[in-house]
Amino acid sequence: MKNILLVSTSLNPGSRSRKMLKIIEEKMQNVDLNVDFVDLIDYELPFCDGRHPLSEYGEHAVKLDEKIKWADAYVFGMAVYCYSISGVFKNMIDICCGGMANKPFGIAAASGGTMSYMAVEDLQKILSFEVRSIAYPRVVFAANEHWDKDGKRDEGLMDPIPERIDEFVESFSNFIKKI
Repeated sequence: MKNILLVSTSLNPGSRSRKMLKIIEEKMQNVDLNVDFVDLIDYELPFCDGRHPLSEYGEHAVKLDEKIKWADAYVFGMAVYCYSISGVFKNMIDICCGGMANKPFGIAAASGGTMSYMAVEDLQKILSFEVRSIAYPRVVFAANEHWDKDGKRDEGLMDPIPERIDEFVESFSNFIKKI
């Protein structure tokens, strides 16, 4: 059985990307995978400055690195910041990316506007070139317009996003089982 690590990379307590990742987590429980969830909001990581060994970044970095090494694949929940990934997320990659080499990853991204969808390419490039990870090409992306305006901020993903999450979970699960 494959080990999947879901990583929520937003520090916003009301994060929409975290909400999407929680939906993915719930659906992955039904596809014969070992699933673990990590939320960067729970980890205190100092700024990356090239220190060695990893333990010099503190116990949170060591714990996160162990979880990353445990996983056979990853799904990153990311918010789009200025058409790219957040500094917190990039910092995590810079500190704890060693265990991601040659492993597949998928992306669930949330953004304010629909034109930010290409920001996921930044993450795909970073992990493909810096870490040598394998980008899964199907991405789940939701902008403000994909959320129910009548409820609270995190209530009610609207069509077609729920179907895309279902498709993502099924196809990503099949993809990683074949690798």
